[in-house]
Amino acid sequence: VADANAKADRIRSESERELAALTNRRDSINAQLTNVREMLATLTGAAVAAAGSPVDDEPAQRGVPAQQTR
Repeated sequence: VADANAKADRIRSESERELAALTNRRDSINAQLTNVREMLATLTGAAVAAAGSPVDDEPAQRGVPAQQTR
């Protein structure tokens, strides 16, 4: 039982670390997309708001485990 608990703790820790890294990556990508939208809006003369702003859908995803593919 102790070994199983230790393994579960390791897996949980790795999963949390991976989730944090992926969240940071997503945030970075969203920031880059926002910059690109702003540059395109400047070039085309369109309003930045018309390009769309990211919707905060994170509260809907809280408590939902992330899926992994390897």
